[in-house]
Amino acid sequence: MSTAGRPTPSGARTRRGWLLWPVLAVALVAVVLVAGRPSGEGEPLSPESTGPLGLKGLVELLESFGAEVEVVGSGVDGFDVAFVPVPSTLSGEQIEELRDFARGGGRVVLAAPSEELSPAVLGLAPGLGGFGATLLEPGSCDITELVDAGTVESAGGFEFFVEAGYRSCYGDAGAAFVVAGPLGEGEVISVGGAGFFVNENLAAPIDESGLVSNSVVAVRLMVRSPGTRVAFYQTATEELADVTGDKSVTDFLSDGVKLGLVQLAVALIVYALYRARRLGRPISEPQPVEIAGSELVDAVGNLMRRSGSIEAAASLLRDHTRRGLCSALGLPLEAPTEVVADMAGARLGLDSEGLNAALGARPVHTEQQLVELARDLESIRWEVLHGERR
Repeated sequence: MSTAGRPTPSGARTRRGWLLWPVLAVALVAVVLVAGRPSGEGEPLSPESTGPLGLKGLVELLESFGAEVEVVGSGVDGFDVAFVPVPSTLSGEQIEELRDFARGGGRVVLAAPSEELSPAVLGLAPGLGGFGATLLEPGSCDITELVDAGTVESAGGFEFFVEAGYRSCYGDAGAAFVVAGPLGEGEVISVGGAGFFVNENLAAPIDESGLVSNSVVAVRLMVRSPGTRVAFYQTATEELADVTGDKSVTDFLSDGVKLGLVQLAVALIVYALYRARRLGRPISEPQPVEIAGSELVDAVGNLMRRSGSIEAAASLLRDHTRRGLCSALGLPLEAPTEVVADMAGARLGLDSEGLNAALGARPVHTEQQLVELARDLESIRWEVLHGERR
């Protein structure tokens, strides 16, 4: 891993750099958890779990080399090493307790990045985007216990910025998978990912000629000598047990995210309803112009006013109706009134005499007679066009 082109934090760590990496750290833990576990094998990252993602193998490995491992939720006085599987779940009091423990000469081993206790994270461990089995060589290693530890499998994870005064391994002078920083009389050792310590990765084979050395690294980091007392911080796994229980994906979302998703769903539904709205199938239907009695009187009055006399208005109404009947009967538009009346009577069954009187024989001298004539002509027109009287 070359340092060429690497970003260099100004100072121990920046708040901006920590906005992304804790999220990715949680994502890596989620990948481990979502992978699931066989029933009856315990919770992931639990010191009592014998499943692939448990840490029972780590506990037995340390004990086989003479360590005394005790699971604790707090209180590390009297121990030599404190191991934390998921540092992101530590409370403020626990963080201060671990700092005091290190200042007093203890060694804190973090299985994943911690914003408060680890150096700045530079990015994902190399190979497969940081999410897979990645074999790492010690590289430029100045952690004495790990110089000849051999190849390890990172199982996904991160690489840390190597700050001044820090020791590192499985990387180079700029970035490494394992970084040890001094704190008082003791030190804090940060490892790039919790998957490094789980049962299935402690002795995963490289090829037919050898094994990876995750177990060697774990022992050398935590067993300082026979009788070393190791405090296994289980508070993280208690919370992880909640995470891996019967909860659904939505249980991990904040209220703000849930509200945003609800608003988005409502917006999509409203948009879908808007786009799906239909006015119905077009219907073809006749649209006769029906003139109410008062409108008919008003129309006749306007006609009379324009024509200048009652007789002239009556003549216009009769001529308009006669021409309409001629069109309906297939007669010339100039056909005489008597011919139109007789033809309408013969073909349409109308009263020929009444039709002849309305079209020309009946005298019209008053406004009342003009209105009555207009009604009769409208009734004739309706009967011819629609086959019914009005």
